[in-house]
Formats: sequence, structure tokens, C-alpha cells
Amino acid sequence: MDNDIEPPNPRVILIAGGFTGIVAPGECGCRLGDLMPCGVDSYYRDGATGIPKGCQPGYAHSDPAGGPDWVVSTKKEPPTKDDFDMWVNAT
Repeated sequence: MDNDIEPPNPRVILIAGGFTGIVAPGECGCRLGDLMPCGVDSYYRDGATGIPKGCQPGYAHSDPAGGPDWVVSTKKEPPTKDDFDMWVNAT
């Protein structure tokens, strides 16, 4: 009998919670469509959620000026244009 436990699927957990990405505040963020492109090893993921340690569920926000940039924040409400520009220019 196979005792392998299926690892948690972070996409399912995030979608169920209404989130659209994950964010490591002050460092980086990922949208659901391209979740964890950094290839975080499972050793560095939370065992209950599969989300990388140091990351939090978040919300992806498009550029309020209509540009191609985006950010992921822990806040559901979209950032102001000034905050958005500050975050984009900080990375």
C-alpha cells in the first residue's frame, strides 16, 4: 500500500481563500497564473499550504495607469497610483 501523502496544492488553497497571488513583502510577488516561478524547493514550503516560507497570500493588482506592470499586495484594495509606482520602482 502506498503511504505517500499528496502535497498541498497552493493554487487551490489560494483560490478558495479568494487570493490572486502570493507575496514576500518587500521582496517579490507571484500571480496565480505564474505561481512560484522561482522554483522554491518543497523543503522551503509551508507543510500545510505548500506556499513558500516567508510568503503570504495576496492580491495581484494591475497598473492603474493601464501599463503592463503589476504588483502583489497583502491588501485586497488596489493601491493608489503613487503607491503602485513606488512599489514598481523599488524592485
